[in-house]
Parts: sequence; structure tokens; C-alpha cells
Amino acid sequence: MALKTVLSFLVILSCFTAPSVANFNREAEITWGDGRGKIVDAGRGLSLTLDQYSGSGFQSKNEYLFGRFDMQLTLLKNDSLPRNIFLGKLVNFLGKRFTEEITEETIWLVKIESVEFTEEIFSLGKIYRGPTEEIFPRVKLVPGNSAGTVTTFFLSSQGEGHDEIDFEFLGNASGKPYTVHTNVYSKGKGDKEQQFHLWYDPTAAFHTYSIVWTAQRIIFLVDNSPIRVFNNHESSGVAFPNTKAMRVYCSLWNADDWATQGGRIKTDWTNAPFVADYRNFKIDPQFKSQDLDANGRNRLRWVQQKHMVYNYCADAPRFPQGTSTECKRSRF
Repeated sequence: MALKTVLSFLVILSCFTAPSVANFNREAEITWGDGRGKIVDAGRGLSLTLDQYSGSGFQSKNEYLFGRFDMQLTLLKNDSLPRNIFLGKLVNFLGKRFTEEITEETIWLVKIESVEFTEEIFSLGKIYRGPTEEIFPRVKLVPGNSAGTVTTFFLSSQGEGHDEIDFEFLGNASGKPYTVHTNVYSKGKGDKEQQFHLWYDPTAAFHTYSIVWTAQRIIFLVDNSPIRVFNNHESSGVAFPNTKAMRVYCSLWNADDWATQGGRIKTDWTNAPFVADYRNFKIDPQFKSQDLDANGRNRLRWVQQKHMVYNYCADAPRFPQGTSTECKRSRF
């Protein structure tokens, strides 16, 4: 019975399948950061860096009115490794001594399943086969204290009264969960925040974050699981973003005046630079949304009951005149 339920849920989520992967060189442009944003792996990946001087960001080259937007990313890693590790010296790899061949600081041309430095600075996980048939491991640095930082993936129009659909990932103190901050703006007004604690370590591997935006609704998904639905209630006087084309934006920046525990924990720059990696950028402007079925609704209930940590609809002190109309309607 449990297997049948899981298979049913996977079939339901197949309606969210996105098209082929876009290339960052063709579809995106780095817009700020003075070299801290880099397109890598022949356009298949992009990394953003934050240090005490600046963050970085990029945007899609095109604008879109509706569609499905997917991005895989690993959240902030502490990239402050001793650089002499990468200078070709002999390092003890599981008792074997040899000289590294380096093409980039994050790529090792070694055929070995796991690497552990004696300093216990980081380990290498699964080996991945690169496009030229060399064996490339993906480096996973030990997550550091990312408090005060914000990593983003969002849609936004330009100009006065802009529309915006936000995924923001608020940095955490060591050992604390990441907070996913979602918001919807229409005609320049937001105040529709919902926040969630992720139920996995988002720095350990790539995960897919998706925005489905149609004229009927907006769906936020994590690894194809819906975490939030914002329906179009314009007929009841609730503004909904459906007239302005938007670009995709991603950024990494310092917001220690509010990001972590309301600004009580500041960014620790001794852990800098911080790095967020993006890949598998997918855009389907022709995507047709469907309602969640019973399994999708159950998954949404589970996320919101177990992992939601803030809901503007439940914040009576913030809205003494009463919450917005959509808060009185079905969450689905």
C-alpha cells in the first residue's frame, strides 16, 4: 500500500516535468560582483561568491510571462580552505602519496571514490564522469557558519509597481537549519511571506527549487514536492502578478541586519568567501499547470504542518486590521 502511494505521488509530480537544461552562457548573464560570479563547465554551471567586499548575481537574458522555472543549487559552503592544498604539493590520500593535477581549484583528475585530508578539511563524494570522459569528482566542502547571508532564486519585473516571486535562502548559524523564505509581490506590494525549515542539508548536494507561475496560481516546489501554493484571487480583490513579464534572478549577498534570527547573528567574515553553486537551469514558458491531486495536497500539508516556521496569514499582531482575503481561502 505504501509503495502504491509513493508511486502514485511520483506519477502526479510527473506533470511538473521540465524541458531540457538551458546553458548559462546562452540564457544568463552575470550582472554584478566584479568577477565573483563565474560560469563554469562549458555553461552547465554557475557559481556565486560573497566576501566582505561584495556579493554577486546573475539574471536571465530573456523575460517571461508565465512558465515553469527550475534551478538546482547547493547552498553556502565555507570556501576558506588553505590555498597551499592546491599548489601541487604531495598530499596523503588514504595512505597513497601522489602529486595532484589541477585544472581548476574544484576539480581533481583522480580515479578514487573518497578523499579525506588528514586535516579533515573536506571530503570528496561520488565520482562524476565529465563531458570529455575524464573522471571528475564533485567537491563538497564542509558547510560553515553562513549566518547573515542570503542566497536567492526569484522572478522579478522592472520599474515602479514591480511584480516578484521569491525563493530566498537565509543563512544559518552552525548546526541550525536553513530557512527558506518565500514571498509574492504584485504591483509593488508583498507582505505575503511564508518560511520553512528544510528537512535536509542543502549544502551537502544539489537540490531542485522550482517556481510554477501561471495565470491561475503560483506553486513553489522543492525537489518536485509542493511547499506552497498562491492562487489567483483577483476576483476577491487580491492582487496577483499576471500582467508583467519577469526575468529570472539569482544572487548571493550579505543581509546580516535581518537574515538570521532577525539580525541578532551577524556574518562571520572569518568564514568567507562563501560560495553557492547553481546548475540545471530550466525554463519552460509553455508549461501548463494542473491542480494538485490528493497525494500532492497531502505532501503540501505535511510540509506546512511539519516544516513551516512563519506564515503571514497567522501573524495577527503584524496585521491588526485582519489578514488578507486569500488567507481565508483554501491553501490549495
